Amino acid sequence: MPSIAKIIRVLRHKLATPNDAADGMYVSGLLAWKSPFLMNAVVEALNISPDDEVLELGIGFGDGVLCSYKHVREGKGTVYTVDRWTSLFGAVRGRFPKKALEDKRIVFNEVLDAKLLPFNNEFFDKIFHVHSPYFWTSDLPAALAEMIRVLKPGGVFLSGMHLKKLEFLEKGKLIRRRQFDPTRYIFELEPAGFEDVRMEYVKGMTNKEYQLIFAKKPLEIRELRDPDKVAIYLKNKIMKEYIIERGIDEGHSLVEIQQEFLDDETYDDVKLLEGTPHIGHLYTALLADASNRWRLLRDGNADLDDSLFTTGTDEHGLKIQQTATAAGCDPQSYCDNMSDKFKDLFCAFGIQPNDFIRTTETRHKEVVKHIWEELDKRGQIQQGKHEGWYSTTDECFYASDEVEKLSEQNSMVSKITGSVVEWVQEENYVFPLSKYLGKVRSWLSSCDIIRPKVYFPEAFQQASIERNLSMSRDRKRVTWGIAVPNDESQTIYVWFDALISYLTVSGIFSNQKGSKWPPTCQILGKDILKFHAVIWPAFLIALDLPLPKRIFVHSHWLVNGAKMSKSVGNVVDPFIASKSLSEEGLRYFLLRQGTPQNDANFTMLKAINVINTDLINNVGNLLQRSTIEKLNPSQRYPAFYPDSFHNSLLELGEPLVHSVNSLAELYEEQFDELMIYKALELLMEVMRQANGFFQFYEPWNELDDRKVSSLLYICYEVLRICGILLQPAVPHYADHLLNRLGIKKNERGLGNVKLITDSKYFGRPLGEYSGPLMERIVCRASEV
Repeated sequence: MPSIAKIIRVLRHKLATPNDAADGMYVSGLLAWKSPFLMNAVVEALNISPDDEVLELGIGFGDGVLCSYKHVREGKGTVYTVDRWTSLFGAVRGRFPKKALEDKRIVFNEVLDAKLLPFNNEFFDKIFHVHSPYFWTSDLPAALAEMIRVLKPGGVFLSGMHLKKLEFLEKGKLIRRRQFDPTRYIFELEPAGFEDVRMEYVKGMTNKEYQLIFAKKPLEIRELRDPDKVAIYLKNKIMKEYIIERGIDEGHSLVEIQQEFLDDETYDDVKLLEGTPHIGHLYTALLADASNRWRLLRDGNADLDDSLFTTGTDEHGLKIQQTATAAGCDPQSYCDNMSDKFKDLFCAFGIQPNDFIRTTETRHKEVVKHIWEELDKRGQIQQGKHEGWYSTTDECFYASDEVEKLSEQNSMVSKITGSVVEWVQEENYVFPLSKYLGKVRSWLSSCDIIRPKVYFPEAFQQASIERNLSMSRDRKRVTWGIAVPNDESQTIYVWFDALISYLTVSGIFSNQKGSKWPPTCQILGKDILKFHAVIWPAFLIALDLPLPKRIFVHSHWLVNGAKMSKSVGNVVDPFIASKSLSEEGLRYFLLRQGTPQNDANFTMLKAINVINTDLINNVGNLLQRSTIEKLNPSQRYPAFYPDSFHNSLLELGEPLVHSVNSLAELYEEQFDELMIYKALELLMEVMRQANGFFQFYEPWNELDDRKVSSLLYICYEVLRICGILLQPAVPHYADHLLNRLGIKKNERGLGNVKLITDSKYFGRPLGEYSGPLMERIVCRASEV
């Protein structure tokens, strides 16, 4: 006769991963038991209209379909439901009106994975579920992104749950907290693209409390989650609307950050000095630093001399000139002060460039003059009259159809950035940009240059606008900059000056033996895509220099859902934020929550929760709990006993070993694509699995020393492998973790990220305990 423990394991397995219709009925019955009120409450809260298209995730006993159909039967709406088994639908279809089935007003679809729904974009008005998605997929962010895709703008996504019941099932060891944790669920909704996220409580007739989690898709959403799907969608359907919408929404032209990665070299950004650094500056620098650290880790910690990782500041132009005057100092002093602030920022957050380039340096001025003269010699710079709408903020001209006059305003503004423009007509030097646009378009189209692909339409559209480029400004108007060679009346255009800094740091024009060109990847903010995807390659083509192999574009950081603005007063200073979050904590949060294809949102509460959940609870607590002397009195790396593992730990241990041994390849794939947030989610999912493994087998209550040793060994190995993989993202945190496990410096490469049972670490002393990996973040309400 099977033991109670074995029966519980079987029931838990069926609940977590039902694999047939019978299992599905069992799961539905267990979750629906004594809670018919919840389904009615969810459907009523949706406020379904007669013509709405409605989707229920997980058919269960069909209660949700029946409740929803009552609201649409008098109109033209349809109720759709999805589940894993057609046979489950067959078991409950007798409850539905026959005419509704015949008229296809109730439609069932078999769906094996919630991340792949068989519906068109923006198809549904309402989507809801009660409990089910917690058991559909471990990749919650991807599943929620799929909900965003199929939901109409303004549509509602509603999740219902009876938390007390789920906690009761957890206590019975039938499910685990991570399968239904509402906190984890809520935290993933906003990054997926939802807004107005909230949880409400309703009480039933017996005074039981139920939870409803609401989320809404914004009326204007710029990108869907999957870049490849979005690229196709935009190309075929909304190319024009997309470009206009993104153009109007661009608002960070004062923050110009870019980075470049050369074959074995990494170039970080050249930052425009216009105010103190904020989290947007830090995020881009972190992408470069983490990527550079990853390359070194991936390639076996290659010689640092073979890696060129640079950053710097763009210090010329009218904007700097005017800002310095307003600050009451000369431009050079202003630039010296601001440049030092960026250096301090990089130092504080562990960003380690080999070089820091300032465009006011002599070495750079010499290269700019040399390239100007080379282009002039090739007949690519001509004197002429240039006129147009000029933005001092954006340091560029706009065509007449790129500006507009807003209501109740006298001045003209750029449609793209919203910055004020003025009509300027002057004699200056001109570069024949139109001559090279055909080659630029060919490069963009045939070489798979732009990533994520969602940004390709805009880049291609910008490369299709026939125009020439003003290469200089009247020196009477712009005095702060490099003078045109042999013409002191003109100042070289600041963007030409800034872009050439990449060539300066490469050493290609300074007779350095180790010069490296071309870049394998440039990383830049979406607001300066035009300069790097159109103007920059045109210069390189004119110089007969190889073009970058990839341009990686990332979006901006919002604060509480709004753009950062000095006038609004919501600019987040990383130095101030790190006082609450710590440098490593803020570093992790930005890399974990920054999504290149979508604007990310910073709130102090979200940052605290993400850091505490991932670094404190998920990783730190497992290390702390598994290395205490009560469980490991010898304070040595434990032994692994295959017989104990297979006899006592196999049920959860085998899936965990598979997950951690699959992690490195998946992690590498995402990191190589600079989808760092996806890589970190993969890692944290394995850590959640390890915590469940540790908690389930309760080693503190175990008398079998061999079983305890094998369990601790598995936990240490997961921590060791995840610690190695965390090094590029949070180097000091990872170093602390690996030191505690006693892992030597030369054992921290990617060659050591497999869990092996005949470990060389067995019996080795653990590192000295020096406190928790990171202190839990607790903030006052005023700080949040």
